[in-house]
Amino acid sequence: MMQDEARVISRLSPPSQKSSQMSEARYQALVNTLIHHSSDLVGCCLQDGSLTFANAAFCDFLQIPRAEAIGNNLLHLLQQPANYPTLAEQFQILLAQMGSQCWVVEAEWTPPNTLDTERGPSNFPQWQVLKSQHSWRWTLQAIADNLGEIAEIQVVGRPILTPDPRPPELAQAQILHFVQSMTDGVLMLDRQWRLTYLNPEAARILRQPATAVMGQVLWQACPNFDQLPVGHCLRRAMEMGTPQEGIEYSIDDHCYTVHAYPSEIGLSVCFRNMTDMAKTVQARNQAEAGLRESEERFRQLAENIQQLFWMYSVEDKQLIYMSPACESVLGETREACYRKQWQDWLESVTLPDRAAVLQASKQSRRGQITEVVCRILRPDGTERDLLTRAFPVRNEAGKVYRVAGIAEDITDRQKQESWLRLLESVIVNANDAVVITEAEPVKLPGPHIIYVNRAFTRMMGYEPEDVIGKTPRILQGPKTDLHTLEHIRSALRQWKSVLVEVINYRKDGSEIWVELSIFPVADQTGRYHYWVGIQRDITERKRAEADMKIALVKERELSELKSRFVSTTSHEFRTPLSTILSSADLLEYYAADGSPKKQLEHINRIQNAALNMNHLLNDILIIERAEAKKLKFDPIELELRSFCQTLIEEAQLNDRHQHPILFSLTPETTTLPVYMDERLLGQIINNLLSNAIKYSLAPKRITVNLSWTASQVMLRIQDEGIGIPKEDQARLFEPFHRATNVGSISGNGLGLAIVKQSVDIHRGQIQIHSQVNVGTTIQVILPRFASRSSP
Repeated sequence: MMQDEARVISRLSPPSQKSSQMSEARYQALVNTLIHHSSDLVGCCLQDGSLTFANAAFCDFLQIPRAEAIGNNLLHLLQQPANYPTLAEQFQILLAQMGSQCWVVEAEWTPPNTLDTERGPSNFPQWQVLKSQHSWRWTLQAIADNLGEIAEIQVVGRPILTPDPRPPELAQAQILHFVQSMTDGVLMLDRQWRLTYLNPEAARILRQPATAVMGQVLWQACPNFDQLPVGHCLRRAMEMGTPQEGIEYSIDDHCYTVHAYPSEIGLSVCFRNMTDMAKTVQARNQAEAGLRESEERFRQLAENIQQLFWMYSVEDKQLIYMSPACESVLGETREACYRKQWQDWLESVTLPDRAAVLQASKQSRRGQITEVVCRILRPDGTERDLLTRAFPVRNEAGKVYRVAGIAEDITDRQKQESWLRLLESVIVNANDAVVITEAEPVKLPGPHIIYVNRAFTRMMGYEPEDVIGKTPRILQGPKTDLHTLEHIRSALRQWKSVLVEVINYRKDGSEIWVELSIFPVADQTGRYHYWVGIQRDITERKRAEADMKIALVKERELSELKSRFVSTTSHEFRTPLSTILSSADLLEYYAADGSPKKQLEHINRIQNAALNMNHLLNDILIIERAEAKKLKFDPIELELRSFCQTLIEEAQLNDRHQHPILFSLTPETTTLPVYMDERLLGQIINNLLSNAIKYSLAPKRITVNLSWTASQVMLRIQDEGIGIPKEDQARLFEPFHRATNVGSISGNGLGLAIVKQSVDIHRGQIQIHSQVNVGTTIQVILPRFASRSSP
């Protein structure tokens, strides 16, 4: 088969009568080649190697049925095991050479000799074939489309003939094998119209198994043939002794052309499968119709789009098309545009942009796609900014002969983009954090974050990639007020702005108070697309407000303390002063009377009153020094057991033994050395014993227990007195505060405050359990060996 004959089989050839006749001639040549033992291999492929056609010899060479070969990659088929990997490498090189400058390539290839065992048709035994006994000459020729581009590549393989050592029966078996694997139907008739041979495809066309019809008369096996054009074609061939070709026959969505070749022994009939070609022609017709439709759509688009579409002829150096948008974009009519030369267009560009426009023009004529922004001066004197894109158009030879382009007026866009860049700069560099989310959904889990500025990262510690795509719930935590969040969601559901103060959480988990302003953003149609949240760090302000509240509370407490101090001191000082004055008057009276006993009694009363006033002043001074952090802490080594016994004995003496005091030490020991401040420890024990005695009716007992470990001591004093109401227990350690059930029992409300200050200086603890009319238990826990750095 010649190279020009191979070109005819291209699926991209025009569907004309001439091409159909050439295809029929090629098919006849193919059948004759098979019958006369031709070794030519013919196929077509795309530039990537995908097979679009392969004759029976080529398919047998590839060892694959034709139906499986079409659409497969030729290189892949050759590389499969037991095929021709060395030929695949050669083809890869040849295909790479094909291009606009190389349309025909040739190469010789000699495969290695290998033995392979094959099984023939059902009536042939198994035999061994010595493959590749000769070299091949391969010719690859490009087939061009209407645009001059490579559409397909025709592949022709011819053996470099050497004497065939195979026995004739082996060659006949292989030919029969070729015919059996063909996708075209082949059948043979003797002079009496009896079927002597048919391949599998012919059996499918006759709709009967080969074993069932072999030896039957064709008209009996297929009665319908007698009345069809195909039957008349066969009869003419047999009677006239001349080949008959081109009769169409269709069955089961398959299209065939029937060819009848008479001989001395009978008739050879070939049903050439034209289904793929028919589909190709139909697809091509549809493609051409689609192309015409696309051209019409393109014309309508070019005539109606707001952008300016233009076409420039490189050879004629003339503008050959300009869309009507030129009047709105350039301010000129199409007729005026057609009259302009290239230099006229260049002069309408402002001077700073001419170099860029000239460079883009040169690049587009050299085959590059270009884009340039320039400012032009329109005929009415206004300046406009244009964005122009140019695309080269090549002819069949690959040469740029036209340049097409689109131009649009971007003046307003440039202003808008400049304004947007300004706004973006403001947002990016703002000190307040900006968060932008989608508009929906308002319901939980809420809209997703699409933008955060740098201030957000500085404020919250999250990088943009940490939060984008997530919801603002990532910023909430345990102390985020739920009522505030519901207030926000309520405003969002109504598309209203909202301003709240809420606790959020940074990435490291720390709390931050923010003032959060949220408002919706709508487009020109009024539809909302985004929420913008601006949050300001008000943690310091909240801390200042909290400090201010604490200061106000302290000031209120101080005012109350001063009020209680004045009330208490006036009462506490007034009583001993009255005693002193009355005793002094009586002392004067009894001095004249000369009664020493009465004088001594009033002198004692004056002394006791003065001592009480001195104790009160000392207590006030201790409280003042403790609050001013000026109370001295001077621990020394003490023996705690004897220290406590001494204080208990003094208390009993002052109480005149009205209340029995039981003292115990756990665990029992003769001595208990400690390292504490003697003065502060004495204030703790004396005040607690004084309160136990004062608020217990005689002769109820008081229990004092001292327990100890290697590191601490526990002093527990329990009475059976009036107890402390629950509502007063929270304020027991406030100076000058007294429980509401003390009645007329004397006291200044400083005892427990002094105890608390002394315990705190020792870095100890105090616990109080009390029940009204049952009694009070106070436990003090102190470090056994206090450090001088304790305060």
